[in-house]
Amino acid sequence: MKSAKGITSAIFNVLTEMASGLEVVFSRKSFYEKSMMLEFGFKPWQVNRALKSLGDRQYLVNRNNKLFLTRKGEIKLNHHQLAKIKLCFENKWDSKWRLIIFDIPEHVREVRDALRGKLREWNCYKVQNSVFVCPFDCRKEIAQICTILKAHAWIHIFLIDQLGSIEPKVKKYYNL
Repeated sequence: MKSAKGITSAIFNVLTEMASGLEVVFSRKSFYEKSMMLEFGFKPWQVNRALKSLGDRQYLVNRNNKLFLTRKGEIKLNHHQLAKIKLCFENKWDSKWRLIIFDIPEHVREVRDALRGKLREWNCYKVQNSVFVCPFDCRKEIAQICTILKAHAWIHIFLIDQLGSIEPKVKKYYNL
């Protein structure tokens, strides 16, 4: 039998595919009638149990037999999508720095924390709380993050030649 973690991950994979609209709305029946869930090897009762569990954990709310993703569920879905984004580290440095600057408001702290976590995962050098440096081209990945988190207005990336007085420290950090 497949694990509970596996079915939760599969459900979030399906939700990721559905999340192109502003609000994700679906029914239990639509989930297990979809061949997507059958492809993952889950039975309808397993899907029902997993969806109930997601409701119990307040990721989903049931209104008129339709399941809606809650704000907590959106955050969980964002984390699921972010986990799939990997930074491709190039073999040769192009002598350019990518300066990532963000100013994300307090009312969307989870967006700021998610971005910071991803930058740490990629081993970006922290200059200040909202300023990171990366020697590798990460513009495409940052754009994906901006799209997932709906944060284009708050996140900026600059391509620069020099880092000033911190450059030796950053070069040592990256063994350049």
